[in-house]
Order: sequence, then C-alpha cells, then structure tokens
Amino acid sequence: MVDYQDNTIDLSHLSDEVVPTKFNFLNIGNPTPKPSPQVQSILITPKKGGKPFKKTWTRNPAQKDMLALREEARRQAWRQELPTPVFPEGAVVVKAWFCRRPNNTHFINGDRDRPRQQWWAAPNSGYFSGMEPVMKPDLDNCVKFLLDTLSQVAWKDDQQVVHLVAYKCIDTVAPYEGRTIAEVTAAVLVEGFPQWSLRGNNI
Repeated sequence: MVDYQDNTIDLSHLSDEVVPTKFNFLNIGNPTPKPSPQVQSILITPKKGGKPFKKTWTRNPAQKDMLALREEARRQAWRQELPTPVFPEGAVVVKAWFCRRPNNTHFINGDRDRPRQQWWAAPNSGYFSGMEPVMKPDLDNCVKFLLDTLSQVAWKDDQQVVHLVAYKCIDTVAPYEGRTIAEVTAAVLVEGFPQWSLRGNNI
C-alpha cells in the first residue's frame, strides 16, 4: 500500500530475516555544492621549433574539498566497523539532508544562542524544523557532490544508487553550524510496486 500524502510504503508483507547494512555519514559545516568545471588552457611552444599549440583541460575546483571529505567518510565507516566500500555491489538507497547554516536574521539581535520562536514553529520537528522554500546552494549540486564524495566509501560506483531522497533545510541543532547527513542502505525491490525502497523503513 502506498500513501502518496506522506510518501511512505508499507513493507510489512516482506520478510525481516535479512536486515540491510546501513552506513550513516555526518559532516559538520555548510553543505558543499559541486561547482561547474573550469576550463583552462596553456600555449605550448616546442623547444626545437615547430608550430605552437594550445593544450586545454578541465579542472574541478572542489576536488581538494571532495578528497578531504572522502577521507572523513572513510574514517566514519571504520568507526562504525564497516568495510570500504560498504556496498561493493548491488543497489543502494540514499537519504540525505543538506542543512545550511542559518543567517543572522534567524536569531534575536544577532545572538546565535537565541533563535527566534517562529523558527521553531514550523510543522516539522527535530533536526529539520524551520525549513525555507528557497535558498542557496542548489540541491542538485549538493547531491552530486555528495554522491561523488561517497564513491569508493559507501559504494563502488554511483550507478549503484537507484533511489535517492534529498532535503534542503536550515540547521536547527545548536550550535547551528550547518551539516550534511546521509543514510545509505541496501535496496530491495518492492514486489508489486515499481520502485526501490528500504526494507522496513519509510522514505
């Protein structure tokens, strides 16, 4: 049974004999989007004469940040006593939250320890209350950066991701530094419903 109101799937008819492994990832700080690649070129003149030619290549400006974050993800997998990659094969499901550091307008007199009451009056609760409908960075760029970062750590290749749920919101957990949270779980095919989903979890 599918409830389109809250986007949940009833998986009670499935067997609970096999519980998929879950990898939890947390990074404190503003979510990092993947920028557009930069095109660079250089004019090369042969030493022994000849016609000069131009060499062109693309560079990922966020490559250094991605490698550093990948090492942090690898350390978190080791602390959870999980191998890397956690899912060397098979389909996986990713659920991610990209929580941006709030602006000073969210606080009383710029005091970052005193959030405004309407911030907490949002319909959601817990980590992700106080959502804003429009804000930077772009969600698709954040997702791409996360998927590239978790390659060789959570999975072997991005093509293993068959179901993705992503949220962009304001960080409402003190000290409000912003954070990226990801849950990666092995996927099972829901019989009678044409999509991949978690076993025993609602997404």
